Amino acid sequence: LGDYIGVEAAKGWKTSWGIDQWALFLFALVLINMLSSFFEIYWFQVVGERAAAALRSRLLDRLVHLPMAFFSMNRAGDLASRILADVSLLQEGWVNDMRNAISYVAMASGSIVMLFVVSPTLAVFVFVIAIPIILVAACFGKKIGGDARRVQDQLGQTSVIAEEAIHGILRVKTFTNEGYENRRFARAIAGYLDSALKVARHRA
Repeated sequence: LGDYIGVEAAKGWKTSWGIDQWALFLFALVLINMLSSFFEIYWFQVVGERAAAALRSRLLDRLVHLPMAFFSMNRAGDLASRILADVSLLQEGWVNDMRNAISYVAMASGSIVMLFVVSPTLAVFVFVIAIPIILVAACFGKKIGGDARRVQDQLGQTSVIAEEAIHGILRVKTFTNEGYENRRFARAIAGYLDSALKVARHRA
């Protein structure tokens, strides 16, 4: 097995370090990793928050300049949900998904280089196995993206129902429609929950 993966090439590598030197080296690596993680998370959070704030401002500015015909075809609650919930979803992608993607790409690039240096044969073997896995993951990612859009649509619908019930509370109280509004909201929440759990299963 050692001959197959090319470990023989490393037999001549020796070091004069003792246990103390290796302990200090590992401690330095952990410290560097902690500092890097702190600045990485902090700066991505800063960029995400600023980008989300700027996007919300631009969206609202764009909305208030649209003609009245647009507002007659779209409910106010749905539009407000889009500004808040959808932008929050994008912000999560900027802060978490993009950060993880950059980290994974950097780690994968370094691993690939080291794998080819140690054993080109093993590297080719890994690539042959990894390509079908990547294709399957891409298909699942496309399906998850479509399901996630439906989840956001259903979440916007629940916001519309809640806003209508609260804004029209005088009408609801007058005609004793509390039970109807509760059932309508419960059906919308149930549909949203089913879709969200479906997305969670696919992501898992």
